[in-house]
Amino acid sequence: MGAGGDALRANPRLADAPLATVQVAGGEAFVLEVPGATPPLHIEAMAAGHVGARFALTLPEEANLPVVWLPAGRELWVRVTRDGKPEAGATAQGYLARSGFGDSGYGFWCPYLPTQRIDASGYLTWWMPASGSFGTAAVGRDGRWGRIDRVLPVSAPVELRLSSRPVAVRVVDERGEPVSAIEVAGANAPDGTAVVTGKDGAATLQVSGEREGSIVAWGETRAGRALVRPDTPGPVVIKAAPRGTLEVSWTGPSRLLLVPG
Repeated sequence: MGAGGDALRANPRLADAPLATVQVAGGEAFVLEVPGATPPLHIEAMAAGHVGARFALTLPEEANLPVVWLPAGRELWVRVTRDGKPEAGATAQGYLARSGFGDSGYGFWCPYLPTQRIDASGYLTWWMPASGSFGTAAVGRDGRWGRIDRVLPVSAPVELRLSSRPVAVRVVDERGEPVSAIEVAGANAPDGTAVVTGKDGAATLQVSGEREGSIVAWGETRAGRALVRPDTPGPVVIKAAPRGTLEVSWTGPSRLLLVPG
């Protein structure tokens, strides 16, 4: 079980380790004890030889998890590198597209590549379905990250390079004055890599070194974005204009499913 939402934004290091774990035999019920933890939380189920799954716990009153079935999968090795060398200690996770699954029994759980820490040789193992596609991102201990997307089946070991680069960012309002304490994140960056601007509106963010993408600044009253390319120099200035609010009321069943992607 891992943290999400405000807890993860306040302490990005919560992405490095689970809040709680439990190991059970197949077919057995289990209990996760997480004193003081509040939703949103994510719960991952994994077993050697089987495709993993994730459930998003979004409501405080959600106490009983639905049954999950993990189908058999094919072994895939992923090698995480930095500048051509293995990156031991990095963490990685990813999503699986539902195409090719059909009614395979996941129910309210979402097929997923469970969070893993890279071993000393730079490798990790996931179990994949026969078809569909997947995407995964890895983050090093210093925040440098990389991501890949592939179509299944994939037979050979896959290399995931931590290829992000640091870029200076400055967030200003409509008058050009700095905006402090506003969160800045890459639109396609992994969880836990957002930063918060200082009193001068400045921050340093890791962005993709291989493809263009948006940097988003988001606060309680302001929001803005800017497009950066692999060769965009810093500082990148983001104008965070006042934003409105949208109130949404959910009137359906109490169980919600959030699907990555």
